[in-house]
Amino acid sequence: MLKVHQVELPDRWLLGPAPQLSPAAPDAGVVPLNNLGVGTVVDLSRWGLRREPTVAEGGDLATFSGDKLLGGPQAGFIVGHRDLIAQINRNPLKQALRLDKIRIAALQATLRLCRDPDRLANRLAVLQMLARPQPDIAAQAKRRRSPRLRPSAQGATLRLRQPAGRARCRRPRSRRPGCG
Repeated sequence: MLKVHQVELPDRWLLGPAPQLSPAAPDAGVVPLNNLGVGTVVDLSRWGLRREPTVAEGGDLATFSGDKLLGGPQAGFIVGHRDLIAQINRNPLKQALRLDKIRIAALQATLRLCRDPDRLANRLAVLQMLARPQPDIAAQAKRRRSPRLRPSAQGATLRLRQPAGRARCRRPRSRRPGCG
């Protein structure tokens, strides 16, 4: 049985509120798997952000992303009860899906930051950016807006350049549609 965080699904797939995982599933031999989506180890509402399910709330077996809100390198986590993780570790596919040593070291450093939630917003870049006040974010967006994207005077023209690495067409347009 799989429960997927709504952020991970296109709206057209949602038929209503996400169902709760059935507590009777393990009795029927079904392992409830909770896909938490972005995955966070702390409650984000303390910084004024929308509350996301935390890893601790994942249940018997949960998956989540190591980048996004956790702020580490791109990786997928599977966490849960020791016996369920042991079953997953016995699967031959596990060898193909394992992480390299560099990624493990980066995740370890990121998770060490999470040990101190009171200082996390100052130490974890993704949370530091997300937890800023809305006026600060708007001011930065205004400063960084490219002059090319600003509304220009009437009659201005836009010149497009050939992207680097694309071959130029040498035949007339009539012979090779789309080139020129």
